[in-house]
Amino acid sequence: MTETADVVIIGSGIVGSSVAYHLAEQGCTNVLVIEREAHQGKGSTGKSMGGVRAQFATDVNIQMSRYSIDFFSRFDEVVGHPADYRPHGYLFCATNERHLEYLKANRERQLALGVKNVELISRDDILKFVPQLRADDIIGGTFCPTDGFVDPHSVMMGFMLNARARRVRLWLDTQVTGIETEPLNTGIAGVSPAYRGTEASFDGPDALFKRRAGGTPAVPVERRITGVMTTRGRVSTPIVVNALLVHGRLQLRSWLELTCRLNLCDVNSFPPSLSINCHSDSRWSSICPPDFIFGGKVKEFCWRGTIRKRQSGSRPSLIRDLLKRY
Repeated sequence: MTETADVVIIGSGIVGSSVAYHLAEQGCTNVLVIEREAHQGKGSTGKSMGGVRAQFATDVNIQMSRYSIDFFSRFDEVVGHPADYRPHGYLFCATNERHLEYLKANRERQLALGVKNVELISRDDILKFVPQLRADDIIGGTFCPTDGFVDPHSVMMGFMLNARARRVRLWLDTQVTGIETEPLNTGIAGVSPAYRGTEASFDGPDALFKRRAGGTPAVPVERRITGVMTTRGRVSTPIVVNALLVHGRLQLRSWLELTCRLNLCDVNSFPPSLSINCHSDSRWSSICPPDFIFGGKVKEFCWRGTIRKRQSGSRPSLIRDLLKRY
């Protein structure tokens, strides 16, 4: 009998466990998390120092960190397991005017996004924090007292234990061997305006695209995910979340039979006015990072071919967009 799941999450580290928890917490419990190791947390999670901070330079990181730090402060109560959140604070020191101006600009952005406790401090203030510091070249800095640390393993286990209590399934010691897709169209019906000019970048091999006479690329072939192949058998699912992060990108290319380059750029490298449109359905237009989630329609070309302008202030959450499927 074929297993079924509304969502399959590949990787059970802190990211996969968090996605599983948040889906289950909002009512999507037919979720399967697949982990190749015999135990959780043997990848990036087990190597993390657990630093959490809101002192970032981009909107998305600041907003995510603001939500996360507040959540970690209530983690024990909300999730029912300890996170060991320690708000020791993060101190950034500048040794030249250029760096200090950078920290000031970041602070203004952080304040504008609701992180109200980032302080601009002098060299004397810094020496009060760290008397042992050689500060003859320091001219100032910034400090946020709610930045600090959590225990990544405890957070991961708390998320997963809570999710499993809500009937989320976890398969340990199971390898994903492929992702099944099926075609939605032939890709030769013509050229959509969305794929003309600078709005599309067709830099993959010509074999991936059906071209008309004159070399103009037609609408890329679109495919729908139908299942995941594993060492424990096939799982029927319309949505796959890649929680392997950097460790799984080459595997994703192979599983999805992509011979072009996935967009490996960090979301931070994109201007705030851009988002990644991973799917034709407009409801899925702002999911980041670009290789984090696949579902619905999969385009057989590099994700950066679908960068487009996003309406100001539009940034739907990953979980909300996932739940729109149900």
